[in-house]
Amino acid sequence: FPVTILLTPFQTDVKIRRNNQYLMAGHVGELTVTGGNINERIEVKAFGYLNLLIDRYVTKTYTQVDAVDIAWDLIDETQSQTNGDMGITQGAFQATTLDRDRTYERQNVKEAIVNLTKLRDGRFDFEFTPDREFNTYTMIGSQRLGVQFTYPGNIKEYSVPRVGRY
Repeated sequence: FPVTILLTPFQTDVKIRRNNQYLMAGHVGELTVTGGNINERIEVKAFGYLNLLIDRYVTKTYTQVDAVDIAWDLIDETQSQTNGDMGITQGAFQATTLDRDRTYERQNVKEAIVNLTKLRDGRFDFEFTPDREFNTYTMIGSQRLGVQFTYPGNIKEYSVPRVGRY
């Protein structure tokens, strides 16, 4: 049966694997199918797991809590809401060793986590693994995955959209 039946926006994840190791993953946000039965073409746009939190909001106060603990608690809090579980799990944590006070009133969870990483002192980095595990680090650095997409080669066709904005 056609693969398009399996790919559903906002329901399906796609993962890129090389040598039996997952390199990256994302959540299908857009799907375009063109062509007929013989030459069907599928275009998939996937978004990182952080974007699962883009429309999630939390009201909560934290007093003298480490920033990475706040970040995880924001995720945990939104997932504990009715029908809120997105399958994100807590992974490896490296604390900042600097406690924070924060009061959030209907705070966007994605923005709150990103803002916590931008603080002048006690910054941290985070990642979502292909298995939706949320990990934090004092600094990730410049990891190189070694994946190359080339045209012609492993890319058969490409398009470059140009969009004007007001």
